[in-house]
Amino acid sequence: MKFPYFEFDKIIAFIAFVMFYISIIIISGIDKEKRTINKSVLLFGILTQFAYILYLYILKDYNVYRYGMYLIIMCLLFIIDIFVIKKSGKSLYILQILMFLDYILMYISLRNFLIIMVLSFLYMFIYYIYKKVKFNFTDKPDILNAQEELKFGIGFCIGISSIIVVIVNNFIVF
Repeated sequence: MKFPYFEFDKIIAFIAFVMFYISIIIISGIDKEKRTINKSVLLFGILTQFAYILYLYILKDYNVYRYGMYLIIMCLLFIIDIFVIKKSGKSLYILQILMFLDYILMYISLRNFLIIMVLSFLYMFIYYIYKKVKFNFTDKPDILNAQEELKFGIGFCIGISSIIVVIVNNFIVF
């Protein structure tokens, strides 16, 4: 029995993108709360992406050089992170963000990635302005009026932007 709308290729691509969405949502949620990128969830996403790459290469005879470059970059970032952890005892947030960006770049095109970066910077700018205006309108005494440090999850901004861009792109394409 053959179903006209259920093609094997589309089902595999759908499963790969669902795993992408799940890992992005989990990483963004953890980053929002703890301001860190969870490497185990990132590794889960990378392994699902690797399985999808193998599927594309074996069954569809797809050109996987781009994916190979991103996987090599990811491995180098993980090795640098291991050395940083051994030296200082904790991972650098900027390395975690670079690993997260590389993971997102594995799934989407460069054009969508640039749109994601613009939306993320726009969100961070709006958030920064909002916090500054909110801080200036509070009725705190002068002694407590020192500058508060604005810390928020950059990975959260990038994750939300990537989900929005991929969903909008899918509606435009299909």
